[in-house]
Amino acid sequence: METTNARSTNVNCVDDVLITSELATRPSRPPDYEAQSQAMLDLADELRVNPGGVLHKVADLTMQLCHAGSAGISILEPGPERDIFRWHAIAGGLTSNLHGSLPRDASPCGTVIERNQVLLFSEPDRFYAEMRGVEPRIYESLLAPWPADGTPAGTLWVVSRSPQHRFDSEDARIVQTLARFASAAHQTVLALDKAYASQADLEKRVEESAFLLSDAFKVLRREMADREQADSRRRQAERALRETEKQAAVGRLSESIVHQIGNPLDAVSNLLFMAEYAASVPEARQYLARAQAELTRVGRMTRGRRHFDRRSSGAALSDLGEIVDSALSHHEGRIRHSGITTLRRFRLHRPLLCFSFEIRQLLVNLVGNSIEAMKGTVHRRLLVRVCATHDRKTSRACVCITVADTGTGMPAAIRQRLFEPFVTAWTDPGAGLGLWVSREIASKHKGNMQIRSSQGKGTVVAVRLPYLEPSN
Repeated sequence: METTNARSTNVNCVDDVLITSELATRPSRPPDYEAQSQAMLDLADELRVNPGGVLHKVADLTMQLCHAGSAGISILEPGPERDIFRWHAIAGGLTSNLHGSLPRDASPCGTVIERNQVLLFSEPDRFYAEMRGVEPRIYESLLAPWPADGTPAGTLWVVSRSPQHRFDSEDARIVQTLARFASAAHQTVLALDKAYASQADLEKRVEESAFLLSDAFKVLRREMADREQADSRRRQAERALRETEKQAAVGRLSESIVHQIGNPLDAVSNLLFMAEYAASVPEARQYLARAQAELTRVGRMTRGRRHFDRRSSGAALSDLGEIVDSALSHHEGRIRHSGITTLRRFRLHRPLLCFSFEIRQLLVNLVGNSIEAMKGTVHRRLLVRVCATHDRKTSRACVCITVADTGTGMPAAIRQRLFEPFVTAWTDPGAGLGLWVSREIASKHKGNMQIRSSQGKGTVVAVRLPYLEPSN
């Protein structure tokens, strides 16, 4: 039974209610990998079928895994006078406060965002006066920050409503891990809303050339420390994550489509207007010829998008040259805007038995990384080479796809962990899944991927894919 002692004396310093250091000394329960693996699968399913409810799902599962009295997600929003944190998702005893808010500087969330680390508070209402009316009372509060587009965006928190229940280091690990999922889920929902709005505008302007935009989201795969205890569920989570990343690749096309097709269409409108009021017939014909060239460019881009979005039900013999051109077409606008010189070198090679959509996705990921790496550099060159060769380890005939750039390169600490989920070298990381998924695609095709990178010089990625028979 809870005690009925009066609340502790008010304090004047936030450090007087911070007890994060106690997490290192408190007894900690062992990780429950089976429960956490199931939670991961539940979150992946929620993102797939109901993206709008995923934040509530994160709060509910966090409360269950931490055995807490309540859990929730607070998102930072601009206010009329000062920024506020609004409770967008709540599970447990504090659900009556859903969509309520607290000023940023009057909430534990503000302290967590400012210090950018997991923090544990004891009776936070002793310092934060605005929390003294919250019922039931919060005895301990454990919070983790999460960013969006590189800036602080919100927190994931769990609270104890009993003085006997205390959080431990395992709770801190769970909250920190699921906070990253909350970040990915929040950005996914925003991307979906933007994609749907862009789709409506695109269909209006390009009629039959428009694409019906599908789900676009990125999901989180957490590392499992004990692979033997939950090996079967881990494989299921990886398969779900790979499929989700493929769907997210299609969804990310929306913004580039609007930008790339919108520019030539604006040019066509201007040229037609100029042709209508031209001073002479030759001048009008000149404007009309330029308008026709812009429309031809729109057609080429839309055909490339259809090839990119087409999924094959099985492996088929494919021309890697066409796949490379399709992947480069996906980034055509970014390449031109960034002033990047592109070199294509296709040496003699025969068609490859592969899943062409997945190989396109792999190349889109690698080319996108190269473009990102060359931001801020003076000499910007991108080389994509395809040639027949032999794998030195297996002595098997294969084709080698090389993507090289003159970007900033990567430090050694990043190179050692490149193929781990959520590891990225860029300041705008997204989910950090591109290289991990790319290597999974190469492995699925019985191939391998090697990366060499030098800071200040650039990066070279070589993907070797063997020539396989249908029986393989």
